[in-house]
Amino acid sequence: MKNKLTSLNWFLCVMLLLGTNVFAQDPSREDSKHYKVEMENDEVRVLRIKYAPGDTSVMHEHPKGVVVFLTDSKVGFTLPDKKEMAMQAKAGEVIWTDGGKHKPTNTSGESLEAIQIELKDGGDRYTTSSSEISQTKKLIEQYENQEWDNWKNHYADGAKIFHNNWDEAATPDQFIQSQKDLLKQVSAYEFVDDPIFFEQVVDDDGKKWVYVWGTWQGTLKGSGEQLRIPVHLALEYKDGKIIEEFGFYDLSTFMEKTKGM
Repeated sequence: MKNKLTSLNWFLCVMLLLGTNVFAQDPSREDSKHYKVEMENDEVRVLRIKYAPGDTSVMHEHPKGVVVFLTDSKVGFTLPDKKEMAMQAKAGEVIWTDGGKHKPTNTSGESLEAIQIELKDGGDRYTTSSSEISQTKKLIEQYENQEWDNWKNHYADGAKIFHNNWDEAATPDQFIQSQKDLLKQVSAYEFVDDPIFFEQVVDDDGKKWVYVWGTWQGTLKGSGEQLRIPVHLALEYKDGKIIEEFGFYDLSTFMEKTKGM
């Protein structure tokens, strides 16, 4: 059943139902055809939204913010629970949104264009759902697939990586080489999907950290023995890039088992 509400009422009601988490399914990553980042800093992100007549997006999520419609617009929304809703807005209309997930379709016969100003962190200092957490999950996936060039793109110029120490930093290139040397000893590896935990905090200095608690699992070449190693990662993000990373895990058993290989 489709409920037709005014644009303001629709956003206020539906977004409250969906909750106010910072977006996990980033529209600029999930659907770059329709969403372009015009500017971004630690406080806000500005998206330009463009849909041709009849265009449909994918399910994605927005945080709190403001939408400015540049054209008369008619949009149908599919929600995560499969319910559908419709809205209309006039060119120049400005609305507040509380954030949430949806899959939009331009149901008008005209092109749709809008500007969305997204507030970062929503004033919260802790979350388990954010663009940086989504980026960290992608980082781990690229590590598992040895997509090193894509993996490196998540790091800022001059990024420092500290693993199992506090004092000696590696560059992303140095870390890649060390991982290539280590992974020669295994025939397969991955981070176990369950359990694995992600959270984001903003500390008292305003630094944004993503923490990961997971288990690395690898199969040793030759013996076929499987090792599981608990891993804790702390990644500091600034302007969408990792500037500092700390990782802690016990490699003693791995080193003992691979000695002489």
